[in-house]
Amino acid sequence: MKNIKGVILAGGTGSRLYPLTKVTNKHLLPVYNKPMVYYPLKTLTDAGAKDIVIISGPGHAGHFLNLLGSGKEFNVRLKYEIQDEAGGIAQALSLCEDFAEHTEHIIVILGGLCPKSLRIQKISYGTTIFHKLQPL
Repeated sequence: MKNIKGVILAGGTGSRLYPLTKVTNKHLLPVYNKPMVYYPLKTLTDAGAKDIVIISGPGHAGHFLNLLGSGKEFNVRLKYEIQDEAGGIAQALSLCEDFAEHTEHIIVILGGLCPKSLRIQKISYGTTIFHKLQPL
């Protein structure tokens, strides 16, 4: 069985959704009948990830822990990393360097909704990119 790990980047200020994001992280807001973070979590579990790290800012990290706990409900092991200040995607990914060590496959989701109609593009060195084309 392949060793697949997942990363959900759930940071950002959610300024376009203000004032809703004044009290919670945008990834914890409901979309249809569940918090938005459930969608990337489901995408990762469907892809076979059993170990997942969620990276968030310090203001709402406890909210993710309260909602998702250890991951047992989703049949995964969840880990949490705190991005102490806005440092961008590269800095957030650097927080999971140890987490990604000794794994062949890692899937990174930039926190948003994950449509079922993803395109898969193979790239050299075993990299696979899942993406959805967005209209301009």
